[in-house]
Amino acid sequence: MSFADGTDFTVDAVVWATGYQPDYSWIEAPVLDAGGRVRHHRGVTDVPGLYFLGVYWQHTRGSALLGWVKDDPAYIATQIQTLANSRVARPTAANREHPDAGASQEDSDHADPQ
Repeated sequence: MSFADGTDFTVDAVVWATGYQPDYSWIEAPVLDAGGRVRHHRGVTDVPGLYFLGVYWQHTRGSALLGWVKDDPAYIATQIQTLANSRVARPTAANREHPDAGASQEDSDHADPQ
């Protein structure tokens, strides 16, 4: 993220508060319907890692009531944790073990030259 004074820093998340009138025009991910409304299920979109809170009737009428609004972020937090856990469990090129990992130095010294 860069600021007008030239300073920058790396961010892991952006929270955008749009006030009382929803405005999703700045979102370039394919999560809006033809009417400009967010397509989601309880705040979870089809784009992994993209979530919404505060959407009208996000899940129930309670989504807009102080006594029940806590249910929506709790659900989203569980979804985020599930996604994070699945990313840790999935091997990637960066964290996949090399085929020779665990071989002793002696084993590699006697390997056939290529």
